[in-house]
Amino acid sequence: MNDENILGYIRQISSYMDYHCRMLSDRGELTPAQCFCIMYIYENRGVDFCSTDLCDILGTSRASVSLLLKGLKKKGYLQMNSVEGDDRKKRLSLTPKATDFAVFLKEDARSIEEVIYRGISAEDILTISSGLKTILSNLKQHQKGGMCCDKDPHSPN
Repeated sequence: MNDENILGYIRQISSYMDYHCRMLSDRGELTPAQCFCIMYIYENRGVDFCSTDLCDILGTSRASVSLLLKGLKKKGYLQMNSVEGDDRKKRLSLTPKATDFAVFLKEDARSIEEVIYRGISAEDILTISSGLKTILSNLKQHQKGGMCCDKDPHSPN
């Protein structure tokens, strides 16, 4: 095991980013998760996906995603249209209000990335990214069954 306090660094980075996201989301009267959804939909506009896809991406339950999307719709950020041939599925699209906010969030993300990557070589960024992906994958395997996207459909539970 390394002497580096990687877990401590991850906690500190996560705490800082959570705080930053809360400050941004307050501007739009949204939760950080709702901001993430807006950005995901904005960055994938033109691609058909439904709320169940967000469950996999967020690593949370369908009920949580449903509440999140209902909140976005109520606040005027999201439109949900029925998918032809399947009334249970809804196609998600952003309102102009959400699109404007997504542009603001995108610019902020670009600014934060500049700060995060300052002084780090491109090679080291690739190494860090690879390591973090591995850490996340390991955690997801450790948490099997804890999130809807991790549940094994063949499991008796």
